[in-house]
Amino acid sequence: MKKPGLAFMLLAALSLAGLVASGWILKKRVAHERADKTVQIVVDYPSILALSPDGESARLAVERLTEIGVYSFGVFETRIDDLVGNGSLEVNTVPKGGAGGGWEAKVADPNAWALASSFFEAHFGPGACDAATMICRIPALGEKRSDFSFGMPATEYDFRTTPRPLNTPFEKRESIALKMKALDAEKEPSVVIFDGSAVLGSPTLIEAAVEEMKRREGWAFGMVEMTAQEGARTFAKKLPGRVLVAHSISAEEIAITPQRKAVERFRRAARERGVRVLYVRFYSNMYGQPARQEIERNIEYVGRIADALRKDGFVIGKAEPQKPLIISKRSRAAAAAGAVAFVGLLCAVAFGLPAWISLAASLLTLAAMFAMPETAGHYRQALKLVSLGVGALTPALAVGVAFLVGLRSKATRSMPGLGEAIARWAAACAITLAGAAFAAALLSHRDFFLRLDSFSGVKIALLVPLIIIAVLYLRHTGETLASFLESPVRKAEAAACAVLLVVVALYLLRSGNEAGGAVTSAEGALRSRLEGLLSVRPRFKEFAIGHPAMLLIGVAPLAKRRYAALALLFLGVIGQASMFNTFCHLHTPLEISYIRTILGIIIGLIIGVGARTAAMIFLEIADVFTLPRK
Repeated sequence: MKKPGLAFMLLAALSLAGLVASGWILKKRVAHERADKTVQIVVDYPSILALSPDGESARLAVERLTEIGVYSFGVFETRIDDLVGNGSLEVNTVPKGGAGGGWEAKVADPNAWALASSFFEAHFGPGACDAATMICRIPALGEKRSDFSFGMPATEYDFRTTPRPLNTPFEKRESIALKMKALDAEKEPSVVIFDGSAVLGSPTLIEAAVEEMKRREGWAFGMVEMTAQEGARTFAKKLPGRVLVAHSISAEEIAITPQRKAVERFRRAARERGVRVLYVRFYSNMYGQPARQEIERNIEYVGRIADALRKDGFVIGKAEPQKPLIISKRSRAAAAAGAVAFVGLLCAVAFGLPAWISLAASLLTLAAMFAMPETAGHYRQALKLVSLGVGALTPALAVGVAFLVGLRSKATRSMPGLGEAIARWAAACAITLAGAAFAAALLSHRDFFLRLDSFSGVKIALLVPLIIIAVLYLRHTGETLASFLESPVRKAEAAACAVLLVVVALYLLRSGNEAGGAVTSAEGALRSRLEGLLSVRPRFKEFAIGHPAMLLIGVAPLAKRRYAALALLFLGVIGQASMFNTFCHLHTPLEISYIRTILGIIIGLIIGVGARTAAMIFLEIADVFTLPRK
């Protein structure tokens, strides 16, 4: 590379200014996250009743749980089968020849008349019910009968509740208004968590349900994570400033989940994913003991969850929706321009890209960020685009700049000393972390923290670095793509290539905001042990693959048609891209991401040094046996 000119120096200055602005934003974000430490525990009331047929045990359990710190109890709507089951309602089929067919719902209990008739008429129109006969004529509900509901119970509980309204196929604006009216009876509003597979009003009347919520101050929408509840994100986006992320273990899951793992899961949700509402169900007949003892064991279980949260520094109480993180426009603009300049700087070093091109792009970015209004949709898209660019380019450029620039291509092993290898690896990590700081700062916004928006193009940011490092390797060794493709493949190389392809496939499959791929039982056990030992689990792709591979670079020769070094570069880039991706999980508190990364670096260094030492010993022994005898 030529002697740095004025454009290069200006590029470096813009990069440094952007990094300072990013650091300022991230400092504010850490303070913002530390201020949000209240977690609300909600216990499912029907799961308590299931162990208390007489009701007295349930009352005592509620008192005990409240003392532990449980803030509210989840209650559900009254279903049509509930009224039929207790004799309050009789449903009969009307022959098609009479009254037009359909069903007749006769209210047998006068106390249930007001509730039943109001909902039947809200769903099926005025005149559906006759007060004189207490009969409502409704369409035949068929298989949908069990879905029909009558809103929240009119019972006055002596504890705080978390309503669980149910979306049914029959909803109209009138029925939604009637259901949400039940919130007015609550003395202390907190959070609503919708029951079922869709939010109230989905798919066409979500706006009506949102308007009902907006009329009632103090109520927040509990959006359950890891659950595909139809319309949840749409509902949350229409209700800014009144969203809480909740975590729940379903009734089916809780039946097969050991209590210890359930406690760890709730604890991890609050500590590592910004969850502030924990919806806890009692275990039912899991211990094979009398009901009172079953309740006692479940109370102890909830107590362990509360103790674990307090140990992590959380306060148990009423969760409040997250306040917006206020960042000045000039800080974000400086960070965006600095990010572009930073990538341009790396491209100038790695590829010899003229600095003035990157300088112009950086200044244009600065001007564009100031020109666009912050409330405009394209402002957010611009921030995401810059972040994606940094994510797609930085990991590979970091490895290329640290390990390829300035090293001569040799057909024999040119093994740098351990100190030099560690220094080059540390430089690559520092470059990647600087890029991650830019992206984390640009996307530090409440919508990302609440999962209402996410880092776009995760798979692109994981795949592109592999392509870039391959180009840099060919450029460094002087090999052309044609000769690379035509070169004969040795058996060992074919086997290594197959292993590498499997690693890359798993790397792409198991990465992202919603990572796929099943976790094996052995991996799950190892994860649990690491979490138990270190509290925050570092990523396997970093400490077990990426960092050790980078410390082995140089053991294999960097030369044409010698591809062991290329394989190590690929694995090293996978680790760097994973490290960058850690900071793109924006719902994870920033301090947790840094702890996870630092632990991965420390463990990866230990493993890498061990692997490098073993490789050097092996190669020395191999050389002894392969040297020609005199």
